[in-house]
Amino acid sequence: MYALQINCGGRRTTIGNTAYEADQNTTGSTKFVPSAENRGTSSTGLFWDRNKTLDNFTAKNVSILRMNDSELYTAARLSPLSLTYYARCLANGDYTVTLHFAEIIFKDNRSYQSLGRRVFDIYIQGVDKAVKRIFKAVVSNTTLEIRFQYTRKGTTAVPVRGIYGPLVSAISIES
Repeated sequence: MYALQINCGGRRTTIGNTAYEADQNTTGSTKFVPSAENRGTSSTGLFWDRNKTLDNFTAKNVSILRMNDSELYTAARLSPLSLTYYARCLANGDYTVTLHFAEIIFKDNRSYQSLGRRVFDIYIQGVDKAVKRIFKAVVSNTTLEIRFQYTRKGTTAVPVRGIYGPLVSAISIES
């Protein structure tokens, strides 16, 4: 059995008997980052409306999370347009891919910040709540590609500019 777990945007952590690799590289747009021997990350786009000179493509949660396995949701990787993870050197065959999401930027605090909505290939309803999506995938060329694409729907400037686009907390790949 083959398994690869990634704590997207976060440090190495263990949940139960499962170790999630760190994914803390903050390099920005239009780059392919070979994160480890068996995986890589690609991000496209710039947060052009963000008031920063250096783009950081990771997000950190500052509130207390009241959910199972909260360590997976304290950080996330995000991208303004598309975010792709590559799992390389896989044996051909069937895999189960679990994607972990939690909205950790927009807050549900009955203020202006609670107006934001993140929309991409999966709509994340609610904040500081874990959402898991499980997919079946067939690998036939030793590489599995997982792509998140911004749909140009949802928030682009509310409550603040520059925090739209795909956001993922963790990825688990198992044969």
